[in-house]
Amino acid sequence: MMPPPKPNKLTLDEFQVCQQARLNLPKWQAGKHSFQVVKGVFTNPLSHTDLNEVLLKVAVLNDLYRTFLRAPFSMAKHIVEIPDFERRVKEGDPSVVMEIAKWTHPANTSEQVYVFATKYCFFSNMEKYFIYDERIARQISLLLSLPDTKKLLDYAYFSGCMNQVLVSIDFSLTHAELDTYLWMRDREGEF
Repeated sequence: MMPPPKPNKLTLDEFQVCQQARLNLPKWQAGKHSFQVVKGVFTNPLSHTDLNEVLLKVAVLNDLYRTFLRAPFSMAKHIVEIPDFERRVKEGDPSVVMEIAKWTHPANTSEQVYVFATKYCFFSNMEKYFIYDERIARQISLLLSLPDTKKLLDYAYFSGCMNQVLVSIDFSLTHAELDTYLWMRDREGEF
């Protein structure tokens, strides 16, 4: 696969505008609390091999991040069955996202499951994974001049694109801050 293209530079001023907008949006404040709850569930020493613990993670993430999975128990069983999950997530193995995303259910689209998979991996290792959603895909596509967001449904490619954006920024951002910035940039129509 071809490497992601080089992004246009993002400015600190642009990032600060989005940060200020985020602080002023009551709905986003509720999102901040949801983020802390999900982060807490994932950072407690819970295993990814115990079905009950994985079900708790799936249910909390599904509800608070509105991933709309119709069968959380089935998804939890699927995650528990992924070989060597904990080691691979710790290392940031991008194929884990695609393995979670292989799960199918008649009431869920493959993109919904992919979104869930990126969020599950992100909260499992926030330093190695990025969250994918439509808003972020749209912004990455614009920043990198991608003609089609469909390529971003390949997690290794998407992650490469997000890393390209991170290295193009003249200041330090965490994966979570980049996610927030891109989401707010899209929400505010700054493209």
